[in-house]
Amino acid sequence: MSKNLEWTQEIGNAFLAQQKDVLDAVQRMRKKAYEAGTLQSGPQQTVTVEPSTAAPQEQVIKVESAQPQVVYVPTYPRRPMGPPMRRQVIRRTCTRQRRRTRRATT
Repeated sequence: MSKNLEWTQEIGNAFLAQQKDVLDAVQRMRKKAYEAGTLQSGPQQTVTVEPSTAAPQEQVIKVESAQPQVVYVPTYPRRPMGPPMRRQVIRRTCTRQRRRTRRATT
C-alpha cells in the first residue's frame, strides 16, 4: 500500500463514497478464498462464518485475531485469488467524487 499511495488514496475515497459496495466486495473476496481453502483459522487468526443480520439467507465471513492483544500484519501470496478488483470502477467513483468536491468549492 505504501508503494502505491495513489491507489491507496483511491481505495479510501471509494470506501468513503461507497462503503456498502466496498464491504460487499470484501465479503465476496473472503468467500472465494474461504471456498478455495486459502482462508482458514490458524495460530494468528480465527475465521468464522455466520448468518448475516441484514439478510439471514446470506453469510458473513469474519477474520479476527486469535489473540486480541496481538496485532498480526497479514501477508498475501503474489498470485491472484480471483479476477482483479474492479479498479476502473473505483477510479471512476473517485473521479466523480473529485468533480463534486471541485464544484462545491467553486
